[in-house]
Amino acid sequence: MQFMNSYTEKQLALVYHKGVYLYDYIDSYDRFQETELPPIHEFYSTLKGKISQDDYKHAQKSSRCLDRVSKMSIKYYEPDPSQYVSASSLS
Repeated sequence: MQFMNSYTEKQLALVYHKGVYLYDYIDSYDRFQETELPPIHEFYSTLKGKISQDDYKHAQKSSRCLDRVSKMSIKYYEPDPSQYVSASSLS
């Protein structure tokens, strides 16, 4: 995949890193309306327990990147990608 050559190893590592999800925190639709990443103690799961400091830092980086992508998309293309299930549904 030739387009991959335009990204740095650091950028690719961010994309390929396994993410974390707040399964126990998301307990109502209202949680999806929040605009900031919750504090680390909210990333507790009854299945897995607490997340590591490194996983939380990754969640922060990912959140910032998604926010920038969303703002850029709205500015240049109008639709907010966070409101779509897949890239193909944007078209």
